[in-house]
Amino acid sequence: MGEFSSILLHLFAELFAKQNIISYYILGSIEITNGIQLIAKSTLSEIDKYRTILTLLSFGGVCGFVQTASMIHSAKLSVWKYLLTKL
Repeated sequence: MGEFSSILLHLFAELFAKQNIISYYILGSIEITNGIQLIAKSTLSEIDKYRTILTLLSFGGVCGFVQTASMIHSAKLSVWKYLLTKL
């Protein structure tokens, strides 16, 4: 899943012609590791970089959620309860 998410992240990064803080939240939430690198190299102010990165770290990204959801599902636990707890 990690490679797929990384490819998806880079594809979306190319599609966003004008990258702003909202686009960085979207891109970073796709795949956290490469998303953080993208944000760190961005032209955002330092405070916006910190805010965006810290927000994304608390969520963990879509890739991490999908991997965790797969494990939770096989253990017969509620994915929705996990998501609500994360949020």
